[in-house]
Amino acid sequence: MLIPLSGFMTMMQNYVSTDIIRRVLQDYFKFKVTFVMNITDVDDKIILRGRQRHLFAEFVSKHDTLDDPSVISIGRSAWHAYVQKNLPLLPEDLKPQNYTSEADRVYGRFVPSSATSNDAEAKLRMHRKTAAVASKALVEAESQSIDIQSFYGQTQDVLLPYLDKLYGSSIDASDYSIFTRLTQEYEKRFMEDVRALNVLDPTIVTRVTEYSEEIVEYVKQITSNGFAYATSDGSVYFDIVNFEKSGFP
Repeated sequence: MLIPLSGFMTMMQNYVSTDIIRRVLQDYFKFKVTFVMNITDVDDKIILRGRQRHLFAEFVSKHDTLDDPSVISIGRSAWHAYVQKNLPLLPEDLKPQNYTSEADRVYGRFVPSSATSNDAEAKLRMHRKTAAVASKALVEAESQSIDIQSFYGQTQDVLLPYLDKLYGSSIDASDYSIFTRLTQEYEKRFMEDVRALNVLDPTIVTRVTEYSEEIVEYVKQITSNGFAYATSDGSVYFDIVNFEKSGFP
């Protein structure tokens, strides 16, 4: 995931500011500071992305050559599914080799990104670029003018959601290692970034997966107290109305 520079600086400002306060407390006032950092290493988005990457890695390991007909076949199906979902104005029977001209005709030519662009425009540019890169790879694969590594690199973003749709239900959701491999990678990068800014390491690091049972019990207790409710999709929400009725501000 790419974070705009302004967003990255805002995020890092939080850790630098906190580090300054921590240093003042322990180095100037001589307080003993125990700095605890919690890392959310599993949530809906992490589970989805981790599962997708796991399935993609499995697919790549089983299909390591373009001579395998299922590679291009599934690649085409994945590309069509991606285009139909994210660029719905394009014809359903659109062929990869006709993508660029048809996308320009329907959606207009690419507008260069700018700071004033809204989220919808940014997402449209992203989807168009993803589809364009994958369509080019599919055309080159059919003529054997691309190697398998480059093919997977250029079609990964369309293959990830498609493979998840096909095989996602086969993944054991209780196997946290599938998901934490992803978060461990980003946790490592994050710590490298904050250390580069001379931010002190936390005294203690806790992770959601290490306290999942306690979290479940905590949520159950809140629900039994009438301050939370479950929805049909399995989500649990805090009940603000009941909380205020009980006299809490």
